[in-house]
Amino acid sequence: MTKSVFSNAYRLFLNELVQTRKACHITQVRLAESLRRPQSFISKYESGERRLDIVEVWEILTAMHVNPKTFFENLDIHFKTLK
Repeated sequence: MTKSVFSNAYRLFLNELVQTRKACHITQVRLAESLRRPQSFISKYESGERRLDIVEVWEILTAMHVNPKTFFENLDIHFKTLK
């Protein structure tokens, strides 16, 4: 079994997270400031170097003023294309 951090589904998830940030017109620096984290935190998870847990995802989405339910509903639509 492939580690999920390297799976197509995880890459799709990261891509959606990056595209959501960009659609909100938020830079990595601004998001990092909102989260009180270094910019490298954003860079590392966006590149797949660092894995996110569900609490961190919720905090990131909240900092971007994105409804987590809506994000995951949209992600679910994209996941279905992988099957």
